[in-house]
Amino acid sequence: MQVEVIKLPYLVEAYTDTKTDLTIPIVIPDLAEIREFVAKLHAQDKPWRGEFQGWSAYYTPEDRSRKPPNSKQAFYPAEFWMGIDHIWTFTISWEDGRDQEPFELESKYYKQAK
Repeated sequence: MQVEVIKLPYLVEAYTDTKTDLTIPIVIPDLAEIREFVAKLHAQDKPWRGEFQGWSAYYTPEDRSRKPPNSKQAFYPAEFWMGIDHIWTFTISWEDGRDQEPFELESKYYKQAK
């Protein structure tokens, strides 16, 4: 578990242009623990939505019965996503099929506090 301090823009008073940064600590889960949790979800091959270590998350299994519109992808890959947009997110996607190695992406959108 990793604690990071983030800065987010904050409007001090409504109807003014006065802005400041709101500084808050966030806890980033250990990626190894997330991977272990996701491996269990992936083995069950069932949709899941909930919370993991305080972050919103979901898992959708592979769906070969449909093709994503406007995509070269031949099927909907299994995917796990957790986090909050514009703060921190972590995604695991099995783009080459459920039995292949997944692709991972961790995104930190915030400004680091100094």
